[in-house]
Amino acid sequence: LVRAQQDSFLHFINDEVDGVLWTLSKHSYALPKELHVADIRPALDWEYARSMDILETRLGDKDYVMGDTFTVPDIILGHCLMWGISAKMPMPQPSLRAYVDRITARPAYLRAHAIRKSG
Repeated sequence: LVRAQQDSFLHFINDEVDGVLWTLSKHSYALPKELHVADIRPALDWEYARSMDILETRLGDKDYVMGDTFTVPDIILGHCLMWGISAKMPMPQPSLRAYVDRITARPAYLRAHAIRKSG
């Protein structure tokens, strides 16, 4: 049951969060300019905001995706949420901002971030 819940969350993150962010990226720089859809942003903002509402409900009051333990879905979700913040996607939920703060305050994250900045 736990593995199924984890897999469900991973699929949600990949489909509903990462997918929207990657579509935004494709239409911003990855696709040839002649294939960019200039007016796609409002639809992506709507999709992302809807996903953030669902995510807020799914996370509930847990510290991490699977409860008190930091797991693989947290790595992927943390990455996606930080990507969304840098892309100025809608995330008004204070609980999700607090989740990002928890992820980025972890010692392993801080070490990895320091390595990335120094290289």
